[in-house]
Amino acid sequence: MQEKMAEHALGAVKALDGKVLCLVGMVNLTKDCDCLARSSPKVAKDIGFAASRDPIALDQAMLDLVCSTEGRRLDELAYPRLDGTHQLRFGESLGLGTRRYELVEL
Repeated sequence: MQEKMAEHALGAVKALDGKVLCLVGMVNLTKDCDCLARSSPKVAKDIGFAASRDPIALDQAMLDLVCSTEGRRLDELAYPRLDGTHQLRFGESLGLGTRRYELVEL
């Protein structure tokens, strides 16, 4: 499933001819996606928002920011048996983006 998510993201980026801005809200971080029709308990403190044209770099930065405040990445807090970095490594191998990033605080 993680690989399919990266493949679908790549398809969207290509369809938009790379004209993409990704935004992540690191607030109300819960175990499950907020797209589900049910609530779940918070697993991490609120951090804020981040944006990037690179979806892989943005997700890597989010994992790292959560880890710096909680001591573990969000994927480890929510689903300890799954490795969320697999999706990022796979997306990077497809050319979707890079896991290297530079944080610029505004």
